[in-house]
Amino acid sequence: MEIRAIQGDITKQTDVEAIVNAANESLLGGGGVDGAIHYAAGPELLKECRTLGGCKIGEAKITGAYNLPCKYIIHTVGPRWHGGNNRESELLTLCYKSCLEVAMQHGIRTIAFPSLSTGAFGYPVEQANLVAVGAVYGFVEEYPDQFDLIEWVCFDKNTLKYYSNQIELHKSGFYEEIDPVSKEPELIALLSEHNPEVHRSTDDGYSIIIKDGDEEHMYVDYNDGKFTLGLGCWHNHYNLYRKDYENLLKDIENILNNSFVAVTIRCNGEWFGSWKMSVSECSKKELIIEARKMMRKELIEKAKKYGYQIECEFLDKSKDLIYTIDPEI
Repeated sequence: MEIRAIQGDITKQTDVEAIVNAANESLLGGGGVDGAIHYAAGPELLKECRTLGGCKIGEAKITGAYNLPCKYIIHTVGPRWHGGNNRESELLTLCYKSCLEVAMQHGIRTIAFPSLSTGAFGYPVEQANLVAVGAVYGFVEEYPDQFDLIEWVCFDKNTLKYYSNQIELHKSGFYEEIDPVSKEPELIALLSEHNPEVHRSTDDGYSIIIKDGDEEHMYVDYNDGKFTLGLGCWHNHYNLYRKDYENLLKDIENILNNSFVAVTIRCNGEWFGSWKMSVSECSKKELIIEARKMMRKELIEKAKKYGYQIECEFLDKSKDLIYTIDPEI
């Protein structure tokens, strides 16, 4: 079988039996890929979707394709990005698995995905591609004879680059499972000068925490098949692969050297995203520019309508600086 990424218009794919729609929970159409698929398929698609009773996040439902060149559309609802600590990777994985399960049930052997959740739902493509490609390879490893072609149809070159590179890493065998339990002593030693606390769970999970009094400054957590690194408002997830573990170690070392700053966007207490930057690259002006790039139009409109303040919170391991950003700027 073949797994690949191409650039193009998913509504015009003639090489697959089914395409996947990045739908919303109503299944009644929307913007982006969802709107394009409904427009290209014609009004009969909406009529069928009205009979399905919506779709929950992570689930998938199938319809006919009507005016599209494929036979079926599999609709799934991806997670909205709220910084990465609200089960986003788990739910995105579930989307891909649900779509492939539905395809298997209907004897579909060729299927095309868009980059789920990376449009209006705000999931960073540089993180979404890791989850997506890992989920698909994990599924076909479990069911090796069920598909002939699984592809991502990417709207732009940047998205194509991420998915193509990740697929090549899997094809090359670069990804290699590691034993997280064996890494615990290494992580403790790396953090030893900061007097880390270690908490272990009964299922081989553990958390290594650095505190200042009762306040957590930083943590490394292993649970549910992944490492999570947290610093103030920022956190990142690492799959259990060699490359990701190396990146985890690099980030820890940079944090300990005080060369990272963590940034988040909050609106009325709700988290909309976070990222990290090198301190050498940071200035207040530059960080605010980056923060505003993250603010989706819907967030700015929401802030204007309800009078919410939008906060940009900058943290490193020794500071907690909060700037309020005027959504009119």
